[in-house]
Parts: sequence; structure tokens; C-alpha cells
Amino acid sequence: MLLLKNQKCCMILTSQSLREKRGTVTTRRAPESYLNHRRPPLLEAIVAEGDMSIGEAVESLKKKGYYTPHPRPWQLGYKDRGLGRGDYAVLDRFGDLVAEFESKADAELVISVVNAQK
Repeated sequence: MLLLKNQKCCMILTSQSLREKRGTVTTRRAPESYLNHRRPPLLEAIVAEGDMSIGEAVESLKKKGYYTPHPRPWQLGYKDRGLGRGDYAVLDRFGDLVAEFESKADAELVISVVNAQK
């Protein structure tokens, strides 16, 4: 029984090391996978709301769209890929990445349409 646990552990370590070599391990490097995720954690957002009760802070965050996937207004961003090339990014209120476009005109069109909707 002890041998089976060790074998299972070795199999897990072996498969994990293979995934690391391939670059497919994401659980150990979870913060790196959220590079485009700039929304503050809930507790930090509540503290940033100022001198109010937790209930009032949560209601204020609801009004700002903290709990929606991509709250408006959207804004234009730029992602530099190096060598003078880059993509124009559409960012939500908190700076989270919504979409990337090669041309600035396309990104501005999407932003204007989304921000015009109520």
C-alpha cells in the first residue's frame, strides 16, 4: 500500500514535470495567467471605497459594475509587441482585457458602440 502511494506520487510528479516542459502547467503559476486581470480583490475594493460600512461599499461596487464581467465604460489601450508593432486593446472600467484589434479604428468603433448602449 505504501508502495502504491509512492508510485502514484511518482506518476504525478512525472506527468507534472512533462507538463512543465511543455509549458502547460497553469495551476502553479496562476497569478501569471491573470496578467490581463487588473480588477482589485474584493477586500481591497471595499477598502478603496472609503469610510463607509461594508454593506454600503458592496452596493457602491454593484453600481460601478464590479460584479459584472466587463463593466462599462470601455476604454482604449495599446499592447506593445515589440519592433514597432502592437495591438490595440479594448479594456473595461477596471482595466481588464476585453478584446484586441490590429487597427485603432476598429477598436474605437467597438468602444463607441458599447459605450453608447444603455
